[in-house]
Amino acid sequence: SSNLIFSSLQRSAVMWPGCCENAGLVSFTQRAVLIGLLVGLPGVLGVECDGGADEACQCLLVCDVFGGAPDKCSAGDPMLAIDDAIQGSFETPSGVCDGMKCVVACARKLNCYDDSVFGRCSNVQQDDETCDVQCSGAAHSLESALALVMILLCVIHGW
Repeated sequence: SSNLIFSSLQRSAVMWPGCCENAGLVSFTQRAVLIGLLVGLPGVLGVECDGGADEACQCLLVCDVFGGAPDKCSAGDPMLAIDDAIQGSFETPSGVCDGMKCVVACARKLNCYDDSVFGRCSNVQQDDETCDVQCSGAAHSLESALALVMILLCVIHGW
């Protein structure tokens, strides 16, 4: 499974910090973990969180991990703003944890926190025992889906 591979890569980087920076693997590892957490979401195209892509962008870019600059959403393409923010988040060791905290908060705020988000949040908690993201809480039905996370997936994959 791809999630197993990504989890193994992350554990290697955590166990030997500094081992891979010269090879560029730390950034790759963080990116791989985030992608691994997003892969396998149900087909939810067309189903959006409250407010759609613009609100999702505003919510995400308020978070420090994604740059703390929501005005970038209205300065052009929200998808590009999200992409830039995601790329920047990989520059810090806590980027995956902090990014998941932001995704969870936005999903709850925009009424699209569902079982898929809960599961991925739980995976981050399991992979990083120091991550204090709060995954518990009532998850909405799967039909409410998380367009916010789908946007991130599309941006990362360039779809």
